[in-house]
Amino acid sequence: MIPVEIQENSLRFQNFGVEKSNEERKVNLDLLDEVREEARIKDEALKRRVEYKYSSKLRPRQFQVADLVMQQVNPKNYSRTVQESQEQCQEQQVNAAYKGSTE
Repeated sequence: MIPVEIQENSLRFQNFGVEKSNEERKVNLDLLDEVREEARIKDEALKRRVEYKYSSKLRPRQFQVADLVMQQVNPKNYSRTVQESQEQCQEQQVNAAYKGSTE
């Protein structure tokens, strides 16, 4: 049987050495910890940059117990929520008036 294609071996195949390859693999395994540490440091730096960018756009606010805070409203319950909030306001006004008259 005659082979269809006859070609020379590539330089990569000609220069391959098992012992040299094994030594280089051991060196790469030794350097693996350093590569991982470098990747961890870069990851931490990226997290800090993202945190700084987020924090720079954030406006710090402090709320007290009696502060009025806007809440998200569900459109399905909007009318009920408005009625409830109006009732609560009226109740607070009545309570305030009652406290004022008893003192």
